[in-house]
Amino acid sequence: MPLETAPGDRFVYAVNPRMAVLVTAFSPDGRPGGMAATWHTPLSFDPPLYGVAVAPERHTHSLIEGSGAFAVNFLPWGLLEALHTCGRVSGRDVDKIAVLGLSVEEGIRARVPLVSEAYAALECTLEESLELGDHTLFVGRVEAVRYRRGLLDRRLRPRLDSISPILYLGADEYCRPDPSSLTRPRVRV
Repeated sequence: MPLETAPGDRFVYAVNPRMAVLVTAFSPDGRPGGMAATWHTPLSFDPPLYGVAVAPERHTHSLIEGSGAFAVNFLPWGLLEALHTCGRVSGRDVDKIAVLGLSVEEGIRARVPLVSEAYAALECTLEESLELGDHTLFVGRVEAVRYRRGLLDRRLRPRLDSISPILYLGADEYCRPDPSSLTRPRVRV
């Protein structure tokens, strides 16, 4: 059966599910702000670089530009509603972090707000901003990885028997990984 064709601007649904995260940064007056994001990715091992794509109209865009740093917070499934709300309500209108009852601590190596309830977080200092179409790719140098002991394995991968990452399917629908599907296929050459 041949592949079907759809317009290129529909690609965002075809690449899901993607891990949903909370990208946070401080405002000039020191208040934490953040947004839900699925457009994020590792970019380099050496130096350790991580990228997040943010639309210029998002409040978090100005926070990252102004502070020169951001954090990528990986939240457990139990915080799905809080994460979703952070993607649907603007920080210009409401202090989302406070309203949702999330706890914040400051990063150790970068001045970024870390969500204490996250199972892992990346502290990033801004290396570069690239305007790419309708988004800015903020490239951050990962200064530190913060994580909860016991929820990640020795390589810092989520232990799926202990934590369920939040995966976004698009159209306001989410799912989580099925730990029983974990397998290591062999290479066939």
